[in-house]
Amino acid sequence: MKLTRPKIQLFIIWALRILVGATFIYSGFSKIIDPWGFIYKIQDYLNAWDLSIASTIKVTCAIGLSSAEFCLGAMLLLGAYRRIVPWVLGATMMFMLPLTFYILIENPVEDCGCFGDLLIISNSATFIKNIILTVAIIFLITKNRRASSLIIPAFQWIPLAASIAFCLGIGFIGYRYQPLLDFRQYPVGSTLLFEEEKDETEPEFSYIYEKEGIRQYFPVDSLPDDTWTFVDRLQTGKELQIDEQARSFALYDKYGDDVTNETISSDGLQMLVLIPNAKTIGYSRSYFIRTLNNAMNIIGGKLSIIVAGDENGSWRENAGTGLETFTADDTVIKEIARGEISLVLLRNGIIQWKTAATPLPSDYFDEIDPNINPLTSIPLNNVRWLLSLSIIYVAIIIDIILLPWIIKQIFTRKNKKKDVTLHPSSQTH
Repeated sequence: MKLTRPKIQLFIIWALRILVGATFIYSGFSKIIDPWGFIYKIQDYLNAWDLSIASTIKVTCAIGLSSAEFCLGAMLLLGAYRRIVPWVLGATMMFMLPLTFYILIENPVEDCGCFGDLLIISNSATFIKNIILTVAIIFLITKNRRASSLIIPAFQWIPLAASIAFCLGIGFIGYRYQPLLDFRQYPVGSTLLFEEEKDETEPEFSYIYEKEGIRQYFPVDSLPDDTWTFVDRLQTGKELQIDEQARSFALYDKYGDDVTNETISSDGLQMLVLIPNAKTIGYSRSYFIRTLNNAMNIIGGKLSIIVAGDENGSWRENAGTGLETFTADDTVIKEIARGEISLVLLRNGIIQWKTAATPLPSDYFDEIDPNINPLTSIPLNNVRWLLSLSIIYVAIIIDIILLPWIIKQIFTRKNKKKDVTLHPSSQTH
């Protein structure tokens, strides 16, 4: 088949549709499935610029912007709204390109948050990505209408509405309960315990030397000549072989002592009540915490309260729970579970499930049947919910794409029936 100029141009248009559309879909999905992560990133920017806005505005921006990214990418990929979508994408990049250039120069945050916690890239890589996207979008602004759409124009609103509903659905669940996909460093099944593995052998070391701006590691039996400059020595033996993920999780008592190993139980059930910012909770949930503690005692477990943002110990002293409260770094708390107050169930130090406590009423644990574990009905089945929503969404998109073919088949069958009715004699010969 001879490649003509129109065919080459058509290929380029579809290639750019796929490139730009998939990027925006990926970017929007990575943030909408974890709206709390995007909210935290927005707060990082606000802190860097010494600004403050209402929490409702941050939530609206996080869910709205993420949904817009996903929907724009989906519409571009489907060829829907061929004129307006490239222009909206262009307007978006007119804002994002200077912003990412500023972030590259000033470095107010180390990660721009373009792909949430699903994919962390450097600020320089982000800026280069946006340059490529901008060039591609400029081309699509001028040429996108020359390629056909996968959808009948009269029905373009259906995949748009389905995309919005899909985003709002997973965004609501992620904000209200927990993200349907947990790609952070403390997913279900990970441990909060660590043990330092020691042996009695001599420690091993690796040596860092530098030459002409290049640093390189050398083992002790293969050190470089004197043209290299010694920089540092690192221990590499078994004494450093510890669970660094678990070690980043540290709990402190009211005296400031690390009590992680003494607090996290290696045997049995344990409920962690995580509060990343004590200032946003106040004392209103103390009754809920006390009844939860009673429930844990009935089923043979223990409860531990972990708070951040309580430097003066006021929440610890005045919450009225009557329970020992520990402090931890707010970043680590946010990594483990999302929400203003969240619950994490451990068994032998291993995370079984996690959920935000906000949807649970204060009297949820008032009456406990010793024969029934009330904790089993709390967490959502994330896999089932994500699969269900995804299958419904994809099914709608496929049906809309196949709609022209379905209509054609219907009319073809009707025409055949008309021919048989009008010319019965021709069917007998």
